[in-house]
Amino acid sequence: VDAFLALYENTLDEKWLQTAKNLTNYSFDHFFDDKSKMFYFTSDKDASLVTRNIEYRDNVIPASNSIMAKNLFKLSHYFDNEVYYNAATTMLHNINPEIASYPELTGDTSLPAEGVIIEAHRDSKKGIAATLIIKNGSLKSGEFIVADSALAPIRIFEDFEGNSIQEAQFSSPIQIIGFDSLPSVGSTFRSYKRKKDAELAKSVTKTVTPGVTELEEADERHLIPLIIKADTTGTLEAISHELEKLGNERLLICTIQEGVGNMSEGDVKAAIASKHNPILIAFNVGIDTAARDILIQHEKEVHSFEIIYKLSEWLADEIKKRTPKMEMEEDFGSAKILMYFSSMKNKYVIGGKVKNGQIKKGCRVRIKRANEVIGAGKVIGLQSGKQNAESISEGDEFGAQIEADIKLEVQDVIECYEIVIK
Repeated sequence: VDAFLALYENTLDEKWLQTAKNLTNYSFDHFFDDKSKMFYFTSDKDASLVTRNIEYRDNVIPASNSIMAKNLFKLSHYFDNEVYYNAATTMLHNINPEIASYPELTGDTSLPAEGVIIEAHRDSKKGIAATLIIKNGSLKSGEFIVADSALAPIRIFEDFEGNSIQEAQFSSPIQIIGFDSLPSVGSTFRSYKRKKDAELAKSVTKTVTPGVTELEEADERHLIPLIIKADTTGTLEAISHELEKLGNERLLICTIQEGVGNMSEGDVKAAIASKHNPILIAFNVGIDTAARDILIQHEKEVHSFEIIYKLSEWLADEIKKRTPKMEMEEDFGSAKILMYFSSMKNKYVIGGKVKNGQIKKGCRVRIKRANEVIGAGKVIGLQSGKQNAESISEGDEFGAQIEADIKLEVQDVIECYEIVIK
């Protein structure tokens, strides 16, 4: 499953993603243990064994359940599948008691709690919530924590099973509700006993550098800015991962604004104010009424998605449409001049032989002498065996009238090309 997900992430070929999903469903049918909510190392179709092991401790290579939890988490975002997400979360929660029991996992419970944010989302009823892992110290109800520039009072405080608690110590996964802004997944947090201290820490927290909104004058690439709203920070990270695979040498994709929650009036106004016509993307979220009114008034559109690979496919098509077209020279043949017959002003009658490809009537030519381009011209007439011709193929001899900006000579090479828009 992990290999097929990697194939999809590198090729964006949907068949690999579907294969990963099919294998995952097969694993649920033949490897999953309903009692432990983990996966056996062997299938129920294998020869009967005295015991079927459930591998969850990493060794030289990651344990099978470790890899499966990661795969389920990815697939839950790709397919918006709650079953996969809940299964991955349960698997992680299952091993938490053993993690806490390891003697080397020591800490000082007298210290303020420190740790890392592993998930954050906006609940329409409860507000902004985050799941945290305490790495050292202890956290108590009535304290305050700061992560990035987000602050939360410790009031609504739950363990990994959803039970209300008053205190948690290092190695514990917990959920806290009531942040004043959305903390970033992967950011560190620290607890404070006094709100004043927490607010001071928040005020000096570094903010994320905004995305590119203007290109330098010498940069010839076209900028495609995005404004993205999603249901969780995990989804935003998955979308960001997909965006890294898109773009080309003529185009730069940049997220100028993102966040968790519905597409808001402020998001739409930011899009209208930008001269680069940003694409508005809503993933698993709605559109606020005020924002919808402005969209109608300014004839703008929000593109809504529920599956990440569908968003990737749509963006890939949109990028093709927005990529600036360029005139390019497309070669299709070359010939060597073997004879020089006559000239009139800038028109020359020559004889030659096609070295490769084709020479076509009406095509443009580069004139090369001693492997250097010395001039340009156009084939205005072609003959083969004293008969007029539209083209001459590789290996054939021909006569031609060429209009050129330099006098042609025997042994010169003419390279035929046409201007195409790509």
